[in-house]
Amino acid sequence: MAMNKGKAKVEKKDLPVIIELEKVSKTFVSPTGKVHQAIKDVSFKIHDLPKIGEFIIFLGPSGSGKSTVLNIIAGLIQPTEGEALFFGKPITEPGPDRGMVFQSYSSYPWLNVLENVAFGLKLRGVKKSEREDAARHYIKRVGLEGKEHFYPKNLSGGMRQRVAIARTLACKPRVILMDEPFGALDIGTRTEMQDLINEIWESIEGTILFVTHDIPEAIYLADRIYILSASPGTIKEIIQVDLPVHRSREIMRSPEFSDMEEHILDSLHKLASGGEVRL
Repeated sequence: MAMNKGKAKVEKKDLPVIIELEKVSKTFVSPTGKVHQAIKDVSFKIHDLPKIGEFIIFLGPSGSGKSTVLNIIAGLIQPTEGEALFFGKPITEPGPDRGMVFQSYSSYPWLNVLENVAFGLKLRGVKKSEREDAARHYIKRVGLEGKEHFYPKNLSGGMRQRVAIARTLACKPRVILMDEPFGALDIGTRTEMQDLINEIWESIEGTILFVTHDIPEAIYLADRIYILSASPGTIKEIIQVDLPVHRSREIMRSPEFSDMEEHILDSLHKLASGGEVRL
């Protein structure tokens, strides 16, 4: 299954590589000395598509190291072996060029919506009027206009995730990392959030790396899906998603969507049973 989602036909070999992992492995050691290898020999390149970006999804069973990959790219943890690069330079720490949206709600409870969304810009020294103008713009983009002076305790889970997304977008990072951002939401709210991301991501002009367990969610959102094996996780298959760029819920009832879902299910079942899938 191969083809670009359709935003543009670009020869990637002529573009710079924005993110590269080269034989990255990560081993954790518990306080009791127990060793757990989360990922092993993970390698991939993501090219920088200017003013376009790509939507990359990491899909795999629990314990496959999807979040570990994202945390390494974010600079929150370091590889045990191998190298993670951002525009050819080693990733050694977090930076404003990589924004993170977590599964857990990450709003500051003592700040209202406007202050939460503007917070990253405040840290960067943006003057108050400019950061509040930017915050209001993104608050409107995520559908929270009129809620600027609400505090997180007065918001639903979906609204709090909208705040986190708006705060990340306001800082205009080159890469947005989303670690199961809708995993804690009910199915109705999760659907709303998927549609929100599908609607606004083309205007982001950057790359999104997104972790999920949900196969339909992955197909609905992604340009490309990386399937990871169970622990220690390694990339077993890369799927280019051949679906229109402007997606609606109707696409989920199409034969193409069903065929891709069946293919991914088959791949995951083979991995679970110790079989191999094609690269």
